[in-house]
Amino acid sequence: MRLMPHPVAPAAVAAPLAQIEVQVLMFGMICQTTGENKTTLRLPRDATVSDALAALGVIYGAQFLHLVMRTAAAKASHTQVSLDGQLVRDMSARVAVSADSATIELILLSGHEGG
Repeated sequence: MRLMPHPVAPAAVAAPLAQIEVQVLMFGMICQTTGENKTTLRLPRDATVSDALAALGVIYGAQFLHLVMRTAAAKASHTQVSLDGQLVRDMSARVAVSADSATIELILLSGHEGG
């Protein structure tokens, strides 16, 4: 009688990191640069506002990043970012606080508006 080896259980596969759907609304000059007024991102649940802007930079390129960011971690002073209707000043703020989706609004302010 020939013995068959026991089947080897497949290695545990890590579950994908939970994601959040982020609706991004763009206004003013940003629309002229991107050619769009909205887009949707799928980001890891622990993503920050800075991560969302970096993802937009991958999509829309260096011209977009130059327009909205001062450095890789700081937005330009004329860029206003809101998250679910609340003004965001801290780019390390998490996008997903409690929901499975979020909305980010981006606008560039002209000089007389505070930009």
